[in-house]
Amino acid sequence: MTLKSRLHTQVVTPLVWSTYFLILVFRGRSALDRIPSDQGYGIFESARQGFRADAFLVPYFNLLTQSVPYIIAPLPIVSHAIATSILVHAIWAVCGLIIFLSFRHSQLPFKSAYLAGLALVAVPYSSESALGNPGILGFALLTTSVVISAHRPVINDAPRTSAAFGLITGLTSPLGFLAVVPTLIRALHNHGLCRKELLFAFAVMSTLPVNLLVIGLSEAAEGRSGKIGVMWNGAGIFWWSGWTGPPAIAVFVLVICFLGRRKVGQFADSITGLSLASISIAASSYLLGGIGDRYFIAPAVLSVLSLLLLSHSIPRFNLSVPIRFSVISIISVTLLVPAAKWFSAGWYLTSGPTWSSEVKRAEALCLSTEVDRVELQISPNGTQNLSCKYLMGDN
Repeated sequence: MTLKSRLHTQVVTPLVWSTYFLILVFRGRSALDRIPSDQGYGIFESARQGFRADAFLVPYFNLLTQSVPYIIAPLPIVSHAIATSILVHAIWAVCGLIIFLSFRHSQLPFKSAYLAGLALVAVPYSSESALGNPGILGFALLTTSVVISAHRPVINDAPRTSAAFGLITGLTSPLGFLAVVPTLIRALHNHGLCRKELLFAFAVMSTLPVNLLVIGLSEAAEGRSGKIGVMWNGAGIFWWSGWTGPPAIAVFVLVICFLGRRKVGQFADSITGLSLASISIAASSYLLGGIGDRYFIAPAVLSVLSLLLLSHSIPRFNLSVPIRFSVISIISVTLLVPAAKWFSAGWYLTSGPTWSSEVKRAEALCLSTEVDRVELQISPNGTQNLSCKYLMGDN
């Protein structure tokens, strides 16, 4: 290993992960000690009472999300929310790091690779309900697997690691099979795949029948019950931009890539794969889950990454300096303004009392009265009923 490679492995890589992690913690600082009501505390209570294999099958095969409670459960109850948020942020930072390394592995400049990982870490649509929420981890994994799929050198140099990550993605997200879209695009262009690419594709696609078996064909076809299919009156720019923005960017990139394919060069397949994956995930998420902020995350990041790769081809289009500057400025403003506006965790993740304060209140109530069970409020509007015996088990 050369000095440069050793420096990159021992210094740069941990430093990049650390900055991503700190950004995520800062974004979710007001939500660190809160448990989202959509996820609830029940999974932690169940994990603390013992291992249950069927917990990983509700509502679909959800390997990583359901593993989080078993990691956190041995810790004191009062620290469960903070520990969960930190663990989830750490996993998101790892996904950002993998995206960074994938871009670097494809010989892209450090700045571009760092921005690529930052696209996931700072995606504005995670501010509503995803920051620190273990239930949204599948979308971070799905985004990362698509990026791995789009970069052939990564799969060739780390075939087993890539396949293992794709397998975990497919066993955590029901849309994990869509990670093969860039690989399939490359297969069509090259009239086939090498053995290592086939291993990755097989690992990802093998999870599809597993998920269909767990979910059921009829449920998979109908999607989530109670889903919102039409944008409601008064929906703000956050919802409209998240719903229409990523597909619009992806289509724009595809058109430019098609019209100037020769000038786009070596990244044409990757750009096409990322864009089509963005559109596929957006469409599938809408059909299965309707309109939801969590469904904007993967399409938004992938469309931005395709735009980032396309920007490296701008010099080949022989544009004048003013036009080139205008194009870059428009792209920068379009991406940076939403990231700045929706940087910090939103009301859904920050409303209501903190988890630690609720636990302490409940413990005091158990000690001062003869109640058997206490109701704890979960941010922002959910509740969790726990027994005093469970709460006092740490004491």
